[in-house]
This record gives sequence, C-alpha cells and structure tokens, in this order.
Amino acid sequence: MDDPSTRETLIRLLQRLMIDREMQQNVSEFTSKIIYDVMKKPETEIQLGQLFRRAILQKDNQDALYILLKGIANDEKTKQLLTKLAVEVSHQVLNDESVKIAATTFVKDVLNDSSLQQQSGDFAWNAVKNALKPKWFTSHAKSPSSTINEKQKSDENILESDFENSIILPPFARST
Repeated sequence: MDDPSTRETLIRLLQRLMIDREMQQNVSEFTSKIIYDVMKKPETEIQLGQLFRRAILQKDNQDALYILLKGIANDEKTKQLLTKLAVEVSHQVLNDESVKIAATTFVKDVLNDSSLQQQSGDFAWNAVKNALKPKWFTSHAKSPSSTINEKQKSDENILESDFENSIILPPFARST
C-alpha cells in the first residue's frame, strides 16, 4: 500500500467496480443483509435507543429539530398534504362499518341509561318551571322586607302558591 503505483491500481479497480451495475447490486444486497442481521439483535435495538436518546437530549439537536419542524409546519404544500390526509382518514374511519356499529351501540347505551334519563327529565322539568314562573312572583316571594298589600292578599285567596316548586296553581288545582 505504500507503493504509489499499487495505490493507483487499487483506486482504479475500486472505481471500475463501483461503476459496474452488477457489483452495485451485490454490494447493495450484501449491505442490506448485514444491516438486517445486526438489527435483529436485541442489544442493537437497545444501543440504537440509547443513541437516539442521547442525540435528542443534546441542545443543538433540539434546536435544529425545532427549526426543521417549524419549517415543515409552515410549508403550504405540507399543510395541503396533511389536510388531504386528515380528510381521507376521517372519511375512512366514518365509512368503516365497525365504527358505525360501535357508535350506534354507544349512543343506544347512553340513551337507555336510566339515570341519564332521570337527570334529563329533571333538567327539562326545571326549565319548564322556570319558563312559566312569573318574574314578579319570584321577586316578591324571595324578598323578606316586602309588604303585602290588600290586593296581593286577595290574589293569594284566588291563587294558591306552591313556593317549594315556584309554580302558581289555579284554584281548581288547590288542595283543600
């Protein structure tokens, strides 16, 4: 190797071999096999994990990764591709028969839940009661300092109040 003519001959040989298509194919297959065999070993996986972890924890690499991701996120073409991908994936998921069955089952289970039905009924009843309750009645009923004049006393004789539920009952519904 110290002889310059041997070195030049070796360089020319390697250059010719690297140009040859068959040699390129053989080198590619050989390299792939070596990498595949090495990657199958559990200790290689552990070492690669440690290597990636150390690389990610380095501040320079984090900064470079941030710049790279920011550039990718701001790229219009990337945004369009990701939007298209999201739409396609959403359509695939929504058109999937097993998803439809699971969603239908979930909604049926929710709607058949007796405690949910009870709560919904209570909320609806409270909404109806609050919608039918006159504002003047609640303000007088809750005000401790308000004095009841004769007209209001006569109104009380005509209408009986259910203060607990804040519903005004007509005379025919009063309990005697």
